[in-house]
Amino acid sequence: MLIGIDWGYDGAAELGTPPRLYNQIIQIIAIARNNSTDQNVRLFALINATMGDAGIMPGIRNTFMIYGDPF
Repeated sequence: MLIGIDWGYDGAAELGTPPRLYNQIIQIIAIARNNSTDQNVRLFALINATMGDAGIMPGIRNTFMIYGDPF
């Protein structure tokens, strides 16, 4: 049984979700810079951690706006 489809975008072919698109762009930049594997691991970890934080913060902000600051 299918409940839902996350990131169900019907945009351009091979575009994908925003994080996938951003990772594709970073991959192009990493190739152009001739990064080592260690540099790529660090680069992608930082970029994806930042994207995760950017996705979490609006929910935290909205929770505080609705229920008030717990501190």
